[in-house]
Amino acid sequence: MFYYSLNRGGILFLGNSESIGSCTGMFAPLDGKSRIYRRIDDSVHAQPVEFPVSFFPPVPNHSPVDRNAPVSLQTQVDQLLLRQFSPPSVLANRNGDILYIRGKTGRFLEPAAGKANWNIHAMAREGLRNVLAGAFQKAIRQKPAVIHRNVKVDADGASKTVDLVVQAIEAPEALKGMVLIVFSIPETAHNTKKAPGKASGRPEPVRGTRPAELERALREVREELLVARGEMQTSREELKSINEELQSANEELYSTNEELSTTAEEMQSMNEELQTVNTELQTRVEDLTRASSDIKNLLDATDIAIVFLDNELHVRRFTARATRIINLIQSDAGRPLADIVSNLIYPELIGDAREVLRTLAVSEKLATSRDGSWFAVRILPYRTVENRIDGVVITFSDITASKTLESELKGKESQLRQLTESLPHMFWSCLPEGACDYLSRQWIEYTGVPEPEQHGRGWFRQIHPEDRERVMVEWEGAVSSHTSFISTFRLRHRDGAYGTFRVHAVPIRDAGGAVIKWYGSCFDIERRSPMGEMVEREHGSGEGNAGGQ
Repeated sequence: MFYYSLNRGGILFLGNSESIGSCTGMFAPLDGKSRIYRRIDDSVHAQPVEFPVSFFPPVPNHSPVDRNAPVSLQTQVDQLLLRQFSPPSVLANRNGDILYIRGKTGRFLEPAAGKANWNIHAMAREGLRNVLAGAFQKAIRQKPAVIHRNVKVDADGASKTVDLVVQAIEAPEALKGMVLIVFSIPETAHNTKKAPGKASGRPEPVRGTRPAELERALREVREELLVARGEMQTSREELKSINEELQSANEELYSTNEELSTTAEEMQSMNEELQTVNTELQTRVEDLTRASSDIKNLLDATDIAIVFLDNELHVRRFTARATRIINLIQSDAGRPLADIVSNLIYPELIGDAREVLRTLAVSEKLATSRDGSWFAVRILPYRTVENRIDGVVITFSDITASKTLESELKGKESQLRQLTESLPHMFWSCLPEGACDYLSRQWIEYTGVPEPEQHGRGWFRQIHPEDRERVMVEWEGAVSSHTSFISTFRLRHRDGAYGTFRVHAVPIRDAGGAVIKWYGSCFDIERRSPMGEMVEREHGSGEGNAGGQ
């Protein structure tokens, strides 16, 4: 964080108990004892990230290039000199990671075995590695370039001599903090390789070569020892300051330990209280979790659309089934219900919900949706455990099947009534408990009494008084025993005369055997006709079958 907060070349001040840790490649020590560091700016840590400014590919530039344009003579000469006469060189950061290579450096560097490693210390050949390490650290600490001449390098079994120049770069600003390593072949090596022998063909013997090599090796060892001694001294001072810091921290920890030991008993008692409270809360959480799971499974099992609203009629919660009626999604929680599109044709829904909040009375209505489905909409107040009103609950029960069945039954009932009214006989029906609920048109026209007055037990008043009590006993016996009702009685005509009728009624049962309806017919036995006699014979055979049952 400090690295990216500081400007280029910025100074970092740390306290006595702070250090840069493993960020040695980001900060260079200016004064290790005082904890003063300078930010290192190199291409490893400051690489710009390019983001595309457009999602369209750039339009290629097809402008013709003039290949015959004159080239500067100075540019050509500079390129020739750099290509043929500039020595091999390497640009690295303070950690030795190679950033750029110029020229053929294979005689001095080789890839290390194992995992790819572009660190110059790992790639330096035998004989150059120790010299390069000492010169690299020395160049970082001081501004002048560090030069080592006639360094022997082992390359492919042969020993070669090279002059090594290591210099820390201070300018330009873009390269500040980097290190330049230059490898050059000394002139003596060139002359030795090119100078011909004497006339005798024997080279002159080289005198004093071994002592010179030993002196050079001794100098290198001394320089390395000086570098190691300086680093050891710096490390010793850092360890000493760290030791002092640890001693002061130890004293602080000792005092803190005493304070903690005095509060241990209080913490213990508090811990026991918290454990008791935690146990109670855990029990409540388990109860609430179980209750929530029960409610969720109950709502899923009933498959009823339910919407919970607050006092402002904003959506609080809803079941998955409700999304088929009202276009609700999870993010609609907290939105007013009036702002959400509904498939239900029920414009008074919001008004009825407000009326329920005001009166606390349950509202029940039937409504249809745009796809033709029917729903029983029930709105009731939402009561909390404390019996406080906190919104409303709206349930939508799908009654499409019931409505369809009701419509079919009404159609069949209409067809049955038309059929019974087209026949010359009288037809009637009763409820399972024996109360009359339908009389055909022929019955009404014969008696001249409106149908509502004869519903229930009112039709008994049209029977002759001498036959009425007997017929009532027979009818109640058939209803209680759930058997067919067959009787003969005299029925009053609208002109006051009585006609004798034969009556036959049978119970209609459901799949479980329970009586759900009674249907009966009456025909005048005094006015016989071929059709009447045939009907009477059919009724007679029906009576025989009923008696057999």
